[in-house]
Amino acid sequence: LKDAGYRTALIGKWHLGHANPFKPRNRGFDHFFGFLSGGYSYWGHPPKGKDDPIYDDDRIVDPKEITYMTTDLGRKAIEFIGDKGEKPWFCFLSYNAPHAPDQAPKEAIAKFAAIEDPKRRIYAAMMSVLDDSVGEVVAHLKGSGQLEDTLVVFLSDNGGRNVSSNNGIYRGHKGRTYEGGIRVPFIVSWPGHLPTGKEFKSPVSSLDIYATALSLAGVEDDGAEGIDLVPVLGSAGSEMDERELYFR
Repeated sequence: LKDAGYRTALIGKWHLGHANPFKPRNRGFDHFFGFLSGGYSYWGHPPKGKDDPIYDDDRIVDPKEITYMTTDLGRKAIEFIGDKGEKPWFCFLSYNAPHAPDQAPKEAIAKFAAIEDPKRRIYAAMMSVLDDSVGEVVAHLKGSGQLEDTLVVFLSDNGGRNVSSNNGIYRGHKGRTYEGGIRVPFIVSWPGHLPTGKEFKSPVSSLDIYATALSLAGVEDDGAEGIDLVPVLGSAGSEMDERELYFR
């Protein structure tokens, strides 16, 4: 996408390697604000005993600059997106919520006083702040006149973990290959281009985001795994042909 003229940013969790060749700005992103590990304190402190700072491109961020990670990541994404301009952009907003450690602002926890389990209460608060942050990003897209020019994809990388979360009728949890571990929320929004309120029944994969993004940007990649979702999501009642998906 960068080669196709897009501004590109990775905001948030990376978790794909600490060595220089694997860092986001060496993997096609113009801008990186976030951290390289998996779990991270929501108050900006690195994991105990690890040299794992928060980066703003090449600058190491002072933890005192962090108010609450989830909220800050959303606002950094808004800062990158900016106002409507001629050059297109791609933003991978990679929240760490609701990954451990379980931490949330007191005012967010207070909203869920009716939940008796204290761990579940904090987890709900973490999810609530995540929802609020996504709402801020979408409100910015709308307010800056970019909503109808932007394909928004929201998903999780795994099912709820076996502490505090609830995967409903699905067996298993994060780290397992039962449906409770691999079936996740997957929401696609593109006002004016895709129908609203439609539930798509065919199994889709995060791999499909890659093929979809390249297709919309007019980039050819014969080796791309995944399927361009826009044509099938845009056709009423359409379903995809069966295909094999693998998980480990």
